[in-house]
Amino acid sequence: MKKRIILILFIIQGLIFPSARIFTQIPGNDSTLFLLEIANEKIHVFTDRSMYAVGEKIYFRVYNLSHPRLKETGWSKIIYIELIDAGHTSFANGKFALENWGASGYIIIPETVPTGNYYLRVYTKWMRNYSPSLYSYSKVKIINPYKEELNVVEIPNTNKYISSETVLGKDSIINDAIQCFSGQNKYEKRKKATLKITLPDNNRISPDGYCLSVIKSGAIDSYINGITVANFEDHEKPEEVKYYPETKGMSLSGKVIRKDQNIPSSHAEVHLSILGDQPEYFGYLTNEKGQFFFSLPHRNGVQNLYIGVETKDDHPVDILIDNDFSTEMIDLQQIPFILSEDEKRMAREIMFNMQLQKAFRQTSDSNSVSNKVYPKHFHFYGEPSVTIVIDDYIELPTLEEFFYELIPEVVLMRRKEQVYFVIQGNHSDLAIYKPLVLLDMVPVSDINSLLRIPPDRIHHIEVINATYVRGNMCFGGIISVFSHKRDLAGIDLPTKSYFFDFKTYEPQQEIRFPDYSDIKTIERTPDFRNCMYWNPNVRVSPGESISINFYTSDNQGEYTILIRGISAEGIILEGRSTFVVE
Repeated sequence: MKKRIILILFIIQGLIFPSARIFTQIPGNDSTLFLLEIANEKIHVFTDRSMYAVGEKIYFRVYNLSHPRLKETGWSKIIYIELIDAGHTSFANGKFALENWGASGYIIIPETVPTGNYYLRVYTKWMRNYSPSLYSYSKVKIINPYKEELNVVEIPNTNKYISSETVLGKDSIINDAIQCFSGQNKYEKRKKATLKITLPDNNRISPDGYCLSVIKSGAIDSYINGITVANFEDHEKPEEVKYYPETKGMSLSGKVIRKDQNIPSSHAEVHLSILGDQPEYFGYLTNEKGQFFFSLPHRNGVQNLYIGVETKDDHPVDILIDNDFSTEMIDLQQIPFILSEDEKRMAREIMFNMQLQKAFRQTSDSNSVSNKVYPKHFHFYGEPSVTIVIDDYIELPTLEEFFYELIPEVVLMRRKEQVYFVIQGNHSDLAIYKPLVLLDMVPVSDINSLLRIPPDRIHHIEVINATYVRGNMCFGGIISVFSHKRDLAGIDLPTKSYFFDFKTYEPQQEIRFPDYSDIKTIERTPDFRNCMYWNPNVRVSPGESISINFYTSDNQGEYTILIRGISAEGIILEGRSTFVVE
């Protein structure tokens, strides 16, 4: 097995890092290949503030601090974000697109979350090969006015990691590295405020931009720039690559094992279908370890998926899908939830503002980011060679007769008790491979069960009479059958298959803040937002000054302007200023 790992890693090195020494061979009696530091991704997350109420959005900005050679390859395209407590219970999570510069977005705090201290942890799938202490963590306080209980958890003893949670040290932060100030010290409610941001002409810059928060001064604590939980032992390199980088976007992986012997089922055909308005099909032939890997297209929200497996024998198998979010734990401190008098006042204000905003919130999906809309009959195989709409022809008693009379390209063959299709055409290799047979985009292996469907339940049939490659599997054409109701026409599916929900990209709405420039159009609804302004991607060059405008709210008090970035060396660059709304 170790020889195989070494071979895989050297292939990766040769393809992606031809001129960089990414791996090293450690001498010894049992030499093991270790990944050097360049191969491990590094990220850091900022949140807009430290204190929230349930139902609010946690705005975040992730910085990609990986080695430049790693970033150039587009190593990982997906970032995973979770809201967890000290016991690693996950209350919210999401997947977001990761660019070379990082990522930004928000997650919504569920109203079921009890009051307490929580952690926002961020990582990529590739980072799961390393210790979870190398993920990025940010601690936040959450207030729930609807529940009296306090979230107190019993910390599990992992016996694997040593907790060393600390606020980022002074050496990790440079204050006043970037200058920010408002045009005046005091503003009236719903008035335009102008921020001036200046980057001194020096070597301390954030090459991937800055994030800007304007929030109540009491909503910031000492953990605002994140925490570190890593220690020296956590930097050990993995001996085995369990998770591969998502270089093409969202992925799904797992393995097929034989139930009777609990061993991998190699060369099994794994079929995966995405159902719904934009159906897709994927095929994969498992490797020697029984593993399969699928790269999925861009989708938003929770998608309904079908997965099934075909083997060369009748041995019972299990399909084990990898958990898409990390299950590894480290010792996170359960810090008592104690608020100072100032924090109590801030918490009461945040709760009041949240409930007021909720009462007057008008739901609108006009700015939501939706999935790409494809043509009505678009499918992964493109334009079919043959399309037969059942209602266009006289009624025939069985589907078998429809194929025989109307689709001569498809020949029904029988061998003993088995029934199978063969597609004829100009491609000589059509007879070598079996065709892919789909019903509502779900693979069908039992052709008899398909032929038993009453024809009046079928809308149309499409045929591709050419050899087709999907994943690492080759098919002798495609026969795609569509029912009227897209409900599989009542067919019984194989026992080696099931449906499940899979979370894809987190749906996001465009982040907008009120504009009171036209007094005639000013809304009369109260404006008590707890985050006055957030901009995750401010760009400014050394020696340059830029101006950013926004409008104050009805919420009076002192506000802090907080702008942050991270240098190429991983140093946090920070600037702060304050103003008052009267």
